[in-house]
Amino acid sequence: MVQEKNGVYSKAFVELNEIINNMNENLKNKIPDKTIKAIKLAGNKNYKFNYDKSKSLNEQTLLPETKSLLSVIYSDYLCSPEERKKWQEYDRFEMQKQDELKAKRYNSNVFENLKNTKNIIDISSEKDLQVVNDKKISLWVKIKQFIRRLFKK
Repeated sequence: MVQEKNGVYSKAFVELNEIINNMNENLKNKIPDKTIKAIKLAGNKNYKFNYDKSKSLNEQTLLPETKSLLSVIYSDYLCSPEERKKWQEYDRFEMQKQDELKAKRYNSNVFENLKNTKNIIDISSEKDLQVVNDKKISLWVKIKQFIRRLFKK
């Protein structure tokens, strides 16, 4: 079952189930029984939603999550094949747009950045080596470094 904060989706499934129960039989028969059973199981048993038959679906006060679930049900089961193609194209377009936004927001050239960082580290280590080579190292420091290297192995 879907885990969410404050049971919002379980409430949305209750609302969706009530909407499906109030559909005409032709539309309701297009939705597979497995899907209807899954919607019933996912619903919150303590939440009550009253579908007002005097109002249209657009006039009902629904959770935003219910509207999202209803759009999925519509695009998967209720719409015509031509509309389904349009929905799929729209979904692909939106996914592509979201991917582009993510690429801009989170620099997607992670490996390029790692290469640049490695080059910077290589350059800085060369500078450190030059600094060390420029200094005159005393005999005692050389002996200490030699002994330390022996113990590190």
